[in-house]
Amino acid sequence: MALTEGKEADVAFDPVGGHLFSLLLASLRRMGQLISIGFTGGKEVSVNLLDIIGREKIVKGYALHSDTPEQDLNS
Repeated sequence: MALTEGKEADVAFDPVGGHLFSLLLASLRRMGQLISIGFTGGKEVSVNLLDIIGREKIVKGYALHSDTPEQDLNS
């Protein structure tokens, strides 16, 4: 909240996972998006489903890797 001057975030990127995931999810505005890109802090998290459903939040996973365009097409 300090970074957004008391406003909820539109988008949050989580490169750590674990406890940080839940904190970032809670910081989102209605229909905000959380992009999870890492899990060095832990692969398992606890989430409030009422917060996700009621506030229509979006959680996306992104696997950062270096596939060639040809490899992407064959996936």
